[in-house]
Amino acid sequence: MAEVEVEVPVNPVLSGGAMDVNQALQEVLKTALIHGGLVHGLHEAAKVDNNKKLGEWAGLCKIDKDGKARKIVGCSCVVIKDFGEETPALDVLKDYLKVSSS
Repeated sequence: MAEVEVEVPVNPVLSGGAMDVNQALQEVLKTALIHGGLVHGLHEAAKVDNNKKLGEWAGLCKIDKDGKARKIVGCSCVVIKDFGEETPALDVLKDYLKVSSS
């Protein structure tokens, strides 16, 4: 049987090198998986993080006659397919995401 050489990736944290965001994310996900702290998919995430405020903001509630939200359904994820019109609030979010992703 022929020998197969396997290249083992060097862990930048252990070798003292710089770590980029992708490497950091990979390490965190691997560690969370090992410790049983990783949730896969939206269905499982919704069971863990039942965020009522996000559900209210996304319109997953009934509005009573006084204008207060009632029967709020929790929500862990929202996807925006169309921003609609350009607003100052959208500009603020775009700037934040630019800064965060840099």
